[in-house]
Amino acid sequence: MPQSSPIAEGQGHTSEAAGFWIRFLRKSDAMTEQEWLTCMNPVPMLEYLHLRAQDKERKRRLFAVACCRKVWQIFPDEPCRRAVECAERFADGNASEGELAASREAAAYAPISGLAVFSAAQAALTVSAREATYSGWDFATAEFAFFAAAYASVDADSDAASNEQALILRDIFGNPFRKMPAVETAWLAWKSGTIPKLAQAIYDERAFDRMPILADTLQEAGWTDADILSHCGQPGPHVRGCWVLDLVLGKE
Repeated sequence: MPQSSPIAEGQGHTSEAAGFWIRFLRKSDAMTEQEWLTCMNPVPMLEYLHLRAQDKERKRRLFAVACCRKVWQIFPDEPCRRAVECAERFADGNASEGELAASREAAAYAPISGLAVFSAAQAALTVSAREATYSGWDFATAEFAFFAAAYASVDADSDAASNEQALILRDIFGNPFRKMPAVETAWLAWKSGTIPKLAQAIYDERAFDRMPILADTLQEAGWTDADILSHCGQPGPHVRGCWVLDLVLGKE
């Protein structure tokens, strides 16, 4: 086995694109509800969640995974993709710490050719890291995924990549300025558990195009919360960790 990771040796290459990311760093952790709802960069949003202790590790991990999946075709090899997949399973309690560590080790020697591939490979390493060994892995994964998209094409719209990450954060964390709606057991039991069965199928199959169907089903069962119904009807992006699916399925 090589004595040092080829990925680790290339870390200095990210500096060329760092300016875009760094210019969004905030000097204050203050954020209003309106700012959260309209912000189109993930950095201040992540900082707000961190500092308010509203960033449960599972949701942070799934956010990082979603960022990686947006640059899926840029990953240099299958070990990198498997590390992302293992991180996703780990977030939901379906992979052990040992499996996560092994997947990260396997991804560490990916063949590197160009800055886009290097950035994507780094994202695979950070998304599969543990808090004890890599503080801020969620920030780092979003950053490297952003760089991968930016480097992949000279015509890439850096604002669009950043905006999409912000939309993913809102899909996963909802509105942290409001309490989550209450869920009545009668709704979950409606028609032999139709609602949680549908939500679980959407989650398992990544069938997020069925979210409007979920909205219709919720309404039929008597759910009237405007935020839930509106979110289900939005075009997305929707990802694993979506706050409405988590609410229905009892996930945190």
